[in-house]
Amino acid sequence: MIAGSPDSPVKAVAAIAPPTDLANWGKPAFMLTDDPQMTMFIPALGFDPKGPRNDMEALARQLSPITSVNPKFPPTLIVHGDDDKIVPLQQAQAMDRALAKAGVEHKLEVISGGGHDGKTFGSGLMKAIQWFTDKLLK
Repeated sequence: MIAGSPDSPVKAVAAIAPPTDLANWGKPAFMLTDDPQMTMFIPALGFDPKGPRNDMEALARQLSPITSVNPKFPPTLIVHGDDDKIVPLQQAQAMDRALAKAGVEHKLEVISGGGHDGKTFGSGLMKAIQWFTDKLLK
């Protein structure tokens, strides 16, 4: 989210299995708060499950990195496993489309058979190191 702020000092981004759109969690209008396995994160993010749905939807949009994408967003690498049961692959795909629409240099790397696990994060870390080397040390 910092990368998308107007005065951001961020020069490159690498994200591994990132939640990007909390208001559209895996499918349109299905919020992160609607996913039972995400219950433990709800209080930490400031959601009030007893509050009005409109308030939760507004907060979900506000907390979603996808809403900060703009043409000045830095070059971005997204790595995501296609078998992630925690953060839907749709999150990476949505961010990929948003970055493309904004004309931002970016790349989506999908790890075949990768979950929200060492296969994705291990491979992702190596890809992130290469991405930062290429983007920051030129």
